[in-house]
Amino acid sequence: LQPPDLGTIERSFESLHQQNFFTEPDDTGNPTTLGSFVSFLGIDLMLGSLIGFGIQFGVGPEAIEIASILSFSKSPWIISSPLFFDTPKFNNFTSRTFMSRNHFDASLYSDTLSIMNLLWDYEHISNKKSFSRQFSLVSGRVRQLLSARNSIRSRVAEYLRCDVKSIRVAMPPSRMSHSKVVLLRIIQVWVFKESLIKSYQVANSESKDTFAVTLRKNQIGQDHLSQILNFNQHKFKLVTLKEMEHQGTFTLAEDAFQANSFITDFHDRYLSYCAKESFNMAWYRIDNESLVLIVRDFVASSVSISQLKTGDLLGDVEESHVTPVAIENEEITANFVSYYISEKEKIKKLSKFLKIKSLQTAYVDRTIFCHIFLGSKKKKQRPEHMFDFSIFLRGQCGPLSKQDAKFLFATEKVEISLPKSGKPTQEVRFKASPNIPMKYNGNNNGIELSRNGSHIRSCTQPLLNDIPEGARILSVLASERRHEHFIMFSPTSKEDDLIKVELSRTETKIGERWNTLQTGKTVFVEINSVTAASLSLDGPTEVFGVAGDSLELKNGGLRVSGITLLPLGRLFPLLCLKTFGSHPISQAYRDEDEELDQCLQWLNEKNTMSSKDVGSDATEKILQAIEFSETFQNITERLVCHPDLVVKILTIFNLVDGYECVPWDNLHQEIYHGCNEVKREGRSNYNSRALRNRTKKVPGKQEQEFNTGSNSSLRSDGIKNSNKFFEATILKVFGKKTKKLEKRLFATTLGDGATLKESDFPSTNILSMLIESYQKAANEKKE
Repeated sequence: LQPPDLGTIERSFESLHQQNFFTEPDDTGNPTTLGSFVSFLGIDLMLGSLIGFGIQFGVGPEAIEIASILSFSKSPWIISSPLFFDTPKFNNFTSRTFMSRNHFDASLYSDTLSIMNLLWDYEHISNKKSFSRQFSLVSGRVRQLLSARNSIRSRVAEYLRCDVKSIRVAMPPSRMSHSKVVLLRIIQVWVFKESLIKSYQVANSESKDTFAVTLRKNQIGQDHLSQILNFNQHKFKLVTLKEMEHQGTFTLAEDAFQANSFITDFHDRYLSYCAKESFNMAWYRIDNESLVLIVRDFVASSVSISQLKTGDLLGDVEESHVTPVAIENEEITANFVSYYISEKEKIKKLSKFLKIKSLQTAYVDRTIFCHIFLGSKKKKQRPEHMFDFSIFLRGQCGPLSKQDAKFLFATEKVEISLPKSGKPTQEVRFKASPNIPMKYNGNNNGIELSRNGSHIRSCTQPLLNDIPEGARILSVLASERRHEHFIMFSPTSKEDDLIKVELSRTETKIGERWNTLQTGKTVFVEINSVTAASLSLDGPTEVFGVAGDSLELKNGGLRVSGITLLPLGRLFPLLCLKTFGSHPISQAYRDEDEELDQCLQWLNEKNTMSSKDVGSDATEKILQAIEFSETFQNITERLVCHPDLVVKILTIFNLVDGYECVPWDNLHQEIYHGCNEVKREGRSNYNSRALRNRTKKVPGKQEQEFNTGSNSSLRSDGIKNSNKFFEATILKVFGKKTKKLEKRLFATTLGDGATLKESDFPSTNILSMLIESYQKAANEKKE
């Protein structure tokens, strides 16, 4: 065997010290209380730290659940892949599992919290087989996860010397206090701060009430979408958008033509035609001198028109409300808003913009554009009052008839060409609606399940305004194809082959959405995940998340799972890091003022501050977070609940996510609050027999008092044989084999009466070091 590299050992000590597991960054230190606790649990250091912080901030039971979930590498849901299943099964399994995940997520947007909801329901229902089948679960994996959770919970109770029942969760995350959920997000950022990820999201939607997914290449029908979507739950509509172009001429009477009066009359007739044919957006252009944009009143307030104004395409143009005139004795009640543009540069830019963007909204499904050439002639040798025109129609509309053309130009002398049609496109349009839970009609033994009932706390306080569930299912199905981005539909009675439909990658490619916070490298996420597939309709905005499990790749990327999203904006993740003494970007600062300036600079970088950030007193909260970090560092040795710190940190995060964070009712009555304190003072009720025999007679010797409260249960041959409590403890925890193995392996370096020098650190005899430290602490306690 080759000795380990000393540089690696030094870095290990530094890492342990930074994570508060060791008192010093070298071999002169000793394990801290948190370090002893984590080593006792025998789980990953980060997960043990998560539980330790949870205990200190009053969410110990919930932290135990999260750590157990992250320690279990398998998903409780059915795993679907296009490599293993044919198209019908893959589509079915993927859509069902996503709906199940969304059900248990309950608008929390956390992989770990959603599985906590799942475990709560699974434990309280009677027919677990039926429950697993309905929610696409693998029952065997769920049972293994519960077993792992129970094992970790028992070890925590053993260390704290309290009843296991006292550290069980009292409520699923969907129903628990909002303050507890906020604390769990904060603690995960503290522990997994190296795995912070971000996504800059822009949902191409004109309204928060609707969202559209564009389909390309092949045409499908409503029956195809019914293979993966439920119409009653997802509220979708399949729309086919056509593009047609007409060209022609019209001739006016010589004595009746005046340009100004013609334009005025044409404007009224054009409005009437748009109202009759239900066009939601229209515009006409007279040569290159003027352009008039006409939109329905409800479209005038949409994101599209707002973008035109802020993008300086409309600017401060004249705006007027118009009621169209009647046509063919029909009463027209539609109201329009008209925008008049006369600047040539704006006319050019706006025309180009409207041709591309006019249909990218769920409100605008029919558009018309008319270009009239009054001052120019396309051909010579024609009557003086013969003019050319072009008309473009897009959306759910048919060609322009000759009769309608005669009405528009107020003349019988109209010649119009047959329409030139482009390739039609399709859109699946969804109406925004709250996440509808899946119904379970089985017996729940009188216990409220995570999504049963009319009032679910997490659903009334959602983390973000997400796109509809149906749109996310389509995104997941296409993104699971990895290299390409399409959905395969099974054939119906009308065709024999599978139909391949491509989706727009900009909004639906989940794998290209996430990056690391520190380096900006690509993050590979679990595709069929509620957190990864989320797309905020409140954009453009930054969405931050923290991954409980991550793996660095050779190319510098990161593969993550167990994602928990954070409230929108930069203020929440910034406060999380500052309360822990960290910073979003590693930078040195000389004093508190420079630290504050760097925080505010990062908060306002690229104008990404959300309305929630602006509405909060960011400066004051940052200063409170810096002050909190100094206080927090001084109490981390005590592995007990600190209600005063809980109140302080909830005050810092109050209203940061738009909701109040107040202490819950029984914060000062947490059952495990005083357990560890009592144990450290030597009054533990962990071993009732030891309590009854606190003063015990040893044959042939004087009475000897034994201390039953220590942070370790290990023993060595250096401990006197008369200390039966220590011997019984090691046999109970590790068994007789461990005792024999310890004697055989460590007799050469730590025999009876032997001690370790403070400068010595035998890398292979860590257990011996702990035993010797334990013996020394026990002797000091006796003295």
